[in-house]
Amino acid sequence: MSYIPGIWIWLGIITCIALSALFAGLNLAIFNLLPIPILDGGVILLLVMEMFMRRDLSLRVKEAVFKVGFVFLMLLSQFSLAGLRRIAMPLFIASIVMLALLNDGAILSRGAAGDAGIGPNLDKENLDRRRGRWGNR
Repeated sequence: MSYIPGIWIWLGIITCIALSALFAGLNLAIFNLLPIPILDGGVILLLVMEMFMRRDLSLRVKEAVFKVGFVFLMLLSQFSLAGLRRIAMPLFIASIVMLALLNDGAILSRGAAGDAGIGPNLDKENLDRRRGRWGNR
């Protein structure tokens, strides 16, 4: 197995977190503009409807529309969370197990002689080569 310096691992993790935050923000912005009555897109849709009707909708109609939107949003969230628990959790556990098997359990191990890198333990010859002492073969 090849040796990967610890700094590259941390840079990869930080990049992954930053990209996840970016995509989560974009996903939230797009979802917020959907024409579901309780979200911003639904409010914009109601305002456009009032503009074309040239009068305000009654308070009872607005409340009923928002209640229906709230119930729809809660059902959607429960449906997505149930799917997440059923599908994503076993995949997450399986990916961790496969990663551990492919790396021979070297994910959390430290290198030889207290090395701060993440990777398999190095034998004496590779350790000497990394320190600049080639020694006898």
